Amino acid sequence: HYPLCDEPVPDPAAAEAGAGTRSEAILAFIAEAMDQLLVDPPPVPAGLPLTAAQLLEDLETLEWIVVGRPSHGARLLQERSARYAAAPGPVDGARPSIWYQMCAHLSALL
Repeated sequence: HYPLCDEPVPDPAAAEAGAGTRSEAILAFIAEAMDQLLVDPPPVPAGLPLTAAQLLEDLETLEWIVVGRPSHGARLLQERSARYAAAPGPVDGARPSIWYQMCAHLSALL
């Protein structure tokens, strides 16, 4: 259903971190983002109509999509992608926010 999940990771940094496939890279992102949300939730970027709790729920859904590959996964990805489309990109070489990373992972799977 999601052939992109099994493709090699195009990001050299993700590959160095041990993620050989896009699925592995996404699952590593999910684990890191969940840890960050549970320990010290980052502020929601201005203009993004979401909460940290919604991001946590969407991360859980993304994990289910990647692992379980449900037949309606494409619809779920599209719905979530629309939520994060306005996430601002990194500024001046800063690390991308988890909001922006979520948007990028969702877009890559679509």
